[in-house]
Amino acid sequence: MGTAPMSGAQTEEAVADGLRAGYRLIDTGAAYGNEAGVGRALSASQIPREEVFVVTKLPGRDHGYAETLASFEQSRLRLDVE
Repeated sequence: MGTAPMSGAQTEEAVADGLRAGYRLIDTGAAYGNEAGVGRALSASQIPREEVFVVTKLPGRDHGYAETLASFEQSRLRLDVE
């Protein structure tokens, strides 16, 4: 399920609806500005984390080894996933 160009509550609601409908792959990106909404929907769904595949993308400015690791950590925190 793609989440661009959704934002805020729209993202959370759409992802929650998608998860209820059976979607198990959620596609987001740091540049979309909606990772937190995706994370809230994942958490609220109570679907076991191992059943949902989450894809996010790095902004172009964060390419490079150290930048990638830092950007990943920020996305992980916004998504509230391990």
